[in-house]
Amino acid sequence: MKEYPAEFTVIFYYNLCVSFIAAIVGIITEPSLNAWKVRGIGLTSVLCSGLFVCCLNLSIHTWALRLKGPFYVAMFKPLSIAIAVAMGVVFLGDTLHLGR
Repeated sequence: MKEYPAEFTVIFYYNLCVSFIAAIVGIITEPSLNAWKVRGIGLTSVLCSGLFVCCLNLSIHTWALRLKGPFYVAMFKPLSIAIAVAMGVVFLGDTLHLGR
């Protein structure tokens, strides 16, 4: 980020490349067009999660990378999984299984 400090441009190109690769892998693994039809609330949830979760998450991590450095981001990025689980339990009423 010191060489190219435009965070949103970096995030845009990162998301563009990831979307392109995911589309290729998705077409190879599921060639049936009927499986790709998403309508209603499913389409809304996919779009919202793509916009808010991916872009916002990457924006925050890139901003923290510029401010604090790579150690800070590497230290707290795995916590996003634990935070997502905790929010699912609190807000969505998911059951938490600790495993066995």
